[in-house]
Amino acid sequence: MNVAEAATAKVVSERRRIVAILWGKVCQSDRRSSSRYSSARARVLITIQHNEIAGNDTYNWEVHSPGCGCTGGGKFWEVNGAVVTDNLVTGNHSVGLWADTNNRGFEIADNYISDNFSNGIIYEISYNAEISGNTFVKNGIGSGPAAQQFPTGAIYVSESGGDKRVPSKYSGKLEITNNTFINNWSGVILWENANRFCNSPTNTSSGYCTLADPGVFDEIRARADEAPSED
Repeated sequence: MNVAEAATAKVVSERRRIVAILWGKVCQSDRRSSSRYSSARARVLITIQHNEIAGNDTYNWEVHSPGCGCTGGGKFWEVNGAVVTDNLVTGNHSVGLWADTNNRGFEIADNYISDNFSNGIIYEISYNAEISGNTFVKNGIGSGPAAQQFPTGAIYVSESGGDKRVPSKYSGKLEITNNTFINNWSGVILWENANRFCNSPTNTSSGYCTLADPGVFDEIRARADEAPSED
């Protein structure tokens, strides 16, 4: 990680996989400034507060590896319970904060998110969150003009929503409330692709399935495989 300034963030990892990144500064990395991934089980109880997350993805990975979805000031994957509050997220060369694939129970509040090349926040194929009290200024100005077929929002919610079948904080709701938007390329974009489901060609999160009744999709797929050909 090509960090121009020494990171002063205090990172704590203890029992129950509690992670805290507090009062820090992580700037000018060539990829993500912070990421939280899990292999076998979801990481839980993450707190990121009072940090400056700025100028990351200097290598421009999306150009070198198109469609990788691997960049952002912060990237979350399969996280159960996160508090992301009172941070400055600014000038990243991709997305500001990106929660991607089976995240749930997120509180993203009271952050100042500005001048990020792409979206300020993406909440993608995830569940149960509250995005509130944030200020969004001039996000998406870089990537927005090139995306002629799809708007680049300060907040982009993709195939996500509240679902009571997924246990977590904020279970059953996904609320976007009391945010301020100033001169972004676009505001709030809500998108649902009906063709993106478990094991479908449009599911770019290969090997992952919905947290809500995944067996339903397994059954449908099995029936489709057993159906007689029309040839």
